[in-house]
Amino acid sequence: MPTRRALLAALAGAATARPAGAAPAASLPPRATGLHARAQRKGLFFGAGLGIGPPHAEADLLTRFPAECGLIAADAATAWAQIQPRPEQYAFEHADMLAAFAGRHSLRLHGGPLLSRRALPAWIEPAPSPTHAERLLTGHIERVVRHLRRHTAHWEIIADLLDPTAPLGLAATPFTRALGARAIDIACHACAAADPHALRVWTEPGLVYADPDALRARASLLRLAAATRDRGAPLQAIGLQARLTGGRTPPDAASLDRFCDAAGALGLKVMITGLEVDDRALPADRPSRDAGVAVQAEALMAGLIGHPSFLGLLAAGLSDRQSGLGGRADGEPQRPLPLDRELRRKRLWLTLAEAFDSAPFRKPGAPPLDPAKGEPLEP
Repeated sequence: MPTRRALLAALAGAATARPAGAAPAASLPPRATGLHARAQRKGLFFGAGLGIGPPHAEADLLTRFPAECGLIAADAATAWAQIQPRPEQYAFEHADMLAAFAGRHSLRLHGGPLLSRRALPAWIEPAPSPTHAERLLTGHIERVVRHLRRHTAHWEIIADLLDPTAPLGLAATPFTRALGARAIDIACHACAAADPHALRVWTEPGLVYADPDALRARASLLRLAAATRDRGAPLQAIGLQARLTGGRTPPDAASLDRFCDAAGALGLKVMITGLEVDDRALPADRPSRDAGVAVQAEALMAGLIGHPSFLGLLAAGLSDRQSGLGGRADGEPQRPLPLDRELRRKRLWLTLAEAFDSAPFRKPGAPPLDPAKGEPLEP
């Protein structure tokens, strides 16, 4: 198994030369045919998650990211527990490697989460005083965001913090216990102070289907987002984490369109994050399985692609070999992502490409931020 040092070196080396095992340039699809190029022509973006450990740093996989993506979701590399393992120590090595790789290929990072119920380091006490909690949260966010500001288009300021059954509608964390809903405001302001150009996003799972729990969660999130904006916090977008399930009733397009209407009425944009489709309930033969995966993504995109509030999409990974989903009962690996394990474009890739191709053209200035760069568009 490759060592951590070797994996980091692969990320660095892939940016400057063709590493051993990488496909020759002539065998790669032209960048202009990739998913981000198709999205960008309509004022949207496409990106995918890229980690540090195996299999993410395999040379042939790395060569495909510039061909297909405009953004890299940094995932665990920018999570609090990874980047500040001890109160006095910041560990930027992994994040810096991703940033360097992205920079050499004219890609941008989607960073975070900055405040979440998960991925908090063990050293954070469970019930800090409000003063200490505010100082800790502000200091961490400003340090991390400022460090990566040259490379980052979006920050997930808030992620997986929603709990509609809790008194405040927020999950219990050291920061929500100490600060309540003010924790969201503090995180937004700290991120904006450190990098005013990066898009500030609140991302939640479990909202893409139209079952009663998801609808209640959507309503709760919209109420909290409205209150956050009313308090003057600079929240800009909502991320819908799309962990889809093959074989179940697909997402309801009309319902998603109404959600975008509601978000847009608050002055918020909408994006998809973490797209992948669990195929364990689908047939074993690959054509049927790939078709069942595509059905889920097609329904999801149908409810979003034409809405003026929609910004773009981040997949959980680019290739099936990156997937962390569990195995199938028949022993076959899952096929939840746009490229297969041999990095061939699959039915899911085609579904996303067709959705981007069919999207209405967004004039410059709509959306107000360039979704790939996180910077104001030129007039």
